[in-house]
Amino acid sequence: MDALNPQPRFSIVIPVLNRADTLAATLRSCTSQLGDDIRIIVSDNLSEDGSRNIAEAFAREDARIEMVQPPRRLGQARHWEFALGQVKTGYFILLGADDALLPQSVSRVRELTALHPEIRAFHGVYPPMYTYPEVGNAHAGHLTLSLQPLTETRISEEWLKRLFEGQGSVLDLPFAYGMAWMDIAIMRRVEEKTGSMIPCRTPPVFLAVIAALSCETYLCVVPGFGCPAASANSIGVSVHSPSGDRQKDLQYFEETGIELKDVPFHPFIGSSRSEHMHVAETLLTMRDHGLLPSDVNISWDRLVANAHRELASGDWSPADRELNVTHLVKASQHLGCEHIMKLALEHPDLAEWQAALPFEQTRTYCPPPLLTLDLRPLGVRDVLGASQIAGLLLADLQPHTAPRMVSAASENPAYNTTTVEVLEGVSSMAKMVLGLQQELGKRTAESNRRAAERDRAKSQVQALRKEVSGLKASLGDQQRPPKGGWIKRVFRGGM
Repeated sequence: MDALNPQPRFSIVIPVLNRADTLAATLRSCTSQLGDDIRIIVSDNLSEDGSRNIAEAFAREDARIEMVQPPRRLGQARHWEFALGQVKTGYFILLGADDALLPQSVSRVRELTALHPEIRAFHGVYPPMYTYPEVGNAHAGHLTLSLQPLTETRISEEWLKRLFEGQGSVLDLPFAYGMAWMDIAIMRRVEEKTGSMIPCRTPPVFLAVIAALSCETYLCVVPGFGCPAASANSIGVSVHSPSGDRQKDLQYFEETGIELKDVPFHPFIGSSRSEHMHVAETLLTMRDHGLLPSDVNISWDRLVANAHRELASGDWSPADRELNVTHLVKASQHLGCEHIMKLALEHPDLAEWQAALPFEQTRTYCPPPLLTLDLRPLGVRDVLGASQIAGLLLADLQPHTAPRMVSAASENPAYNTTTVEVLEGVSSMAKMVLGLQQELGKRTAESNRRAAERDRAKSQVQALRKEVSGLKASLGDQQRPPKGGWIKRVFRGGM
């Protein structure tokens, strides 16, 4: 960009490696965003399936798309860093090549940056999430989204503390991979200190933690910005899912076909299928690089316990289950909490193991009630259609700021009359459910308030009873004659 065209304020960064099956839907969700202050950076990691041809075709239609390519095929973290290196100023969001931006995503963040110039990270918390039909699990073809609009300023220290204590989720932090916009200056400062923007093998977790560490506060909103998706070729599906492709799983960890491999996993953790161990790996690496405050206390025992609960709850094959346990045993030994996995070996039953733990496990991720829709009957087969439906439903929950459902849907030629009627019915039900949830929340709060008042009254009554009992005992002691007094009187009278 030259002097007549200043640097873009909002960069959408899409790292790509062999995603010809989903890339077009992702790109179309980006090119539909309005504004000349947008830059869409597609970094092709030497794909072999025609992904680059698809991106180049879009670039010929939209000048905001910029194609880049590393000289050699890179590991995931190195490729992300190469792609982020193209962003010079402003805010960025990273999209997987099977994710999408929600309609008007950039318009929302543009407005938020104007309203909150002091904020450097905007998090679309509880985003709509879509699973491609080809995945073949119980979520296939389904869209899940939060019903409750939200604008909330979070204090980073509080939410980081939850994560460090094993009682929070990295998804509650500004998660730049498909969910949050963050200031690229944050990453530049990391680069100045460590020589690398992503000195870690787990880049999605690293970006979220470093964003929260770099900002006193960040803004959480619903509707947010992205619609993350899981497709048949997603790393998350192959690595984290019991039904995933174990061959792709192995290729990811061993970086098969990667010429310039990533930094290695931290030796205490190694490769893991657990999100909680990815957090542990990230925190260890950040500590080694001096990116964590020296006084941070991390509850390694809870992180290991959370990882075991996560993996033990999945329907893994016997071989995978054994591998998961073996890995956690080794990690727990390095982290000084081997008693957690010793208890797991002694108590194969998950409930019995939890009862034997020296602490109570809590849920780490607590989204509000979610609406789940099977989009296959509506003919939706990709993340573009899913994000458009999510955008319509979320917009209709805020009718004062967005067009009505029927008019908005009818303007899209992809929606026939039946689809529009179905969406309007779903929206009406969603509003009804949201209203009931809000009323239930009010009544629950009132019930809790009254219960607290009853508890205080009971405590006061018990204190008064104890005080009365003490007074009675004191008065009784004063009126009771001293021991042996009657004997002295008898002898005194007889003499």
